[in-house]
Amino acid sequence: MTLETSKDEQSEIQEPDTSLAQDNPLTDTALGLVNFIVDTIDGLIELLDTESAQIHSMDTQALSRFHARKHNLIGQYEEALGELRNDHMPALPPETRDELRTAMEDLRQAVERHDRALQAMTRANQTVLSQIANAVSQAGSTARPTTYNRAGKATDTVKPKPVAGYLNDNF
Repeated sequence: MTLETSKDEQSEIQEPDTSLAQDNPLTDTALGLVNFIVDTIDGLIELLDTESAQIHSMDTQALSRFHARKHNLIGQYEEALGELRNDHMPALPPETRDELRTAMEDLRQAVERHDRALQAMTRANQTVLSQIANAVSQAGSTARPTTYNRAGKATDTVKPKPVAGYLNDNF
């Protein structure tokens, strides 16, 4: 037995109305926020990757140039995400939520890469400072005290090896 429907009945059986989501200004605002957040995330990822490259090239002077821009992007991201979560999250279609999740995961991975680069730079700086401190300490410890003869002239003075010499020997 087959079920047949008339044209009148078919016109009553329609696809779900998605025009409400498309024409809803709330949804438009939510989608605009998502697009803004994704663009901001892309900017942050690009900036973090650029900073990481500067760290790897040991151009730490360049890092200060990025601070204000990074701070600004983070502020925009947090503000837009807060507004989206507080006011518009229920209006988002599932595919838009997935897009947002993917962008946030990409940002998380970029932050982890950047954090590893910062940790490596910190370890390198600590190693250099430690070697300098050791070299200064060793240079000071090898100098023998100056002695004086009856005439009051210094004798048996040994000049310590320059700190640079110790650094060259230990690096």
